[in-house]
Amino acid sequence: SNLYGLEPNFGCCTANMHMGWPKFVSHLWMETENDGLAVTAYAPSVATFAPQGVPVSVALDTDYPFRETLTFTVSAEAPVTFPLQLRIPAWAKNASLTVDGTAVDADSLRCGTYVEIQREWSGETELVLTLPMTAATQRRYNQSVTVERGPLVYSLKIGERWARVNEDVPGRELPHADWEVHPTTDWNYGLVIDESDVAASLTFEERPMGDCPFSPEGAPMQATARAKLLPGWGLRHGWAEELPLAGLAGMRTDAASEEVTLIPYGCTNLRLTEFPLMQPDPDA
Repeated sequence: SNLYGLEPNFGCCTANMHMGWPKFVSHLWMETENDGLAVTAYAPSVATFAPQGVPVSVALDTDYPFRETLTFTVSAEAPVTFPLQLRIPAWAKNASLTVDGTAVDADSLRCGTYVEIQREWSGETELVLTLPMTAATQRRYNQSVTVERGPLVYSLKIGERWARVNEDVPGRELPHADWEVHPTTDWNYGLVIDESDVAASLTFEERPMGDCPFSPEGAPMQATARAKLLPGWGLRHGWAEELPLAGLAGMRTDAASEEVTLIPYGCTNLRLTEFPLMQPDPDA
């Protein structure tokens, strides 16, 4: 029973796989040791607690992590003093915060820390936190490059074909079926991107927020980039073979660059996220 799987083995899937969202939600808000409230992760939610016995609720209205603005409404049934701590992510340079329209000192909004608002809360108070999201890249395995914007990493949008497998296996009938997902569009691209000016190499576009944002067609944000197809980079045993060594100067190919669409990693089912870095077109 030391193996991962279903009972009698260690029940990783049945115990944990479906618990990602509930565990995330249960850790969005935390009480502080000085009878305050800290927001440790951001998602639309409401927290209630009772500092000094006074009922207080704090509601967060936001489309984060796809949007930059977070609006908090603090509602206190009676005047009460307590600290409210908001997390400023390490990537969020030039973050700003207003409390009922009055700006908070920008020096207190340091990346990678919490900003603390200590005051007497009475009635309803609105706080608006803005976390500017800028494009960035990171180098990964074999000098590959990844695209980031704020808290999200971006992947290639790939067409999908779903094929059901193990139909004759007992217990795998619908809705408990097994599926393979195969690409229907090219995936073997290298990115043409200027790491010294990432913003000039990418165009980000907001899309509508739907009922299922974490899906390929429902992604609320997408990016357009230039890329070159690498026909020699294919599948091996059903998955992408060893990533081509990009090198700091970028790979060269005779293929012309073309436009590709990138969407947040969490919106994909099939994903290419670490791209070889390509040389730009000679006439670019």
